[in-house]
Amino acid sequence: MSQVFMDCPTTWKPVYVGLNMEWNQLEALEPVATDPNISNCPHCGKSHRFEKRDLYLRADGGG
Repeated sequence: MSQVFMDCPTTWKPVYVGLNMEWNQLEALEPVATDPNISNCPHCGKSHRFEKRDLYLRADGGG
């Protein structure tokens, strides 16, 4: 299973959004803004909303 990330809109560094899923699950998500938001971004300290178009997957390194 892969980890779901977005880029911080202030620093453009990757932020883990707390979700794990496969590509087909990400593709099946509705294209609406999501809650919960990213609160206290580790890069800028701000809160961020994200939409499906902001998300991408990174392999977690597991089997």
